[in-house]
Amino acid sequence: MDRVFSEVREDVLALDRESQISLAEEVLTNVSGSPEHEAAWRAEIRRRTEAYRRGELSTVDSDDVMARARLRIMEAASKRK
Repeated sequence: MDRVFSEVREDVLALDRESQISLAEEVLTNVSGSPEHEAAWRAEIRRRTEAYRRGELSTVDSDDVMARARLRIMEAASKRK
């Protein structure tokens, strides 16, 4: 990491949580591409949230998701050897 990145990172981490979230959203919007892309993701988030609230979707614990992802990565890596 260069010095400027480290300094900016320190400044961001010193912000309150709401400011960090606002900044992260702005950065993600900037790097994610077009406003249409962002609008499509927001629509998808709304669709999934509404489906969850109607009981049409269930949740999966993030630890379980990460464990399964790690397992799949390890399996794929072992097949390449």
